[in-house]
Amino acid sequence: MLRVKSPQDFGSAIVIMLIGVAGVYFGSDLTMGTAGRMGPGYFPRLLSWLIIAIGLFIGMKSLAVDGPEIQAPKFRPLFFVLLSIMIFGYMMKYVGLFITAIVLVLIAAYARRDVNLLETIAFGIVLSLATIGVFVYGLGQPLPAWWGY
Repeated sequence: MLRVKSPQDFGSAIVIMLIGVAGVYFGSDLTMGTAGRMGPGYFPRLLSWLIIAIGLFIGMKSLAVDGPEIQAPKFRPLFFVLLSIMIFGYMMKYVGLFITAIVLVLIAAYARRDVNLLETIAFGIVLSLATIGVFVYGLGQPLPAWWGY
């Protein structure tokens, strides 16, 4: 009888395979095509099958190699990271990328228990300036960089 030696890897394998199966299912309406004349469903379906194969590999590994038990989820990091993403999406059109990126970093930092506010603000400023430099000026993306401009 097979015994799961690494429950964490086994759970991950199931989630990864479900993502791949969902990709195959939702991409099944798209035309596949051939390698020479790829249709819109060629790459998504190929990638989905690759994701399923990776999940199977991890699942087989979980039966052979000892690993850690499944841990209880930590809701604090999940809450603050998701909250920061939602606030980023809302604030972006009103105050621009500079302030929004700083607020995103400040909120996401509270996913940890020991937050150094001065360090977090400095990191937020550097990150927001780098983001503006890369996306607005470097790549020419139509994002409002400064207070809605």
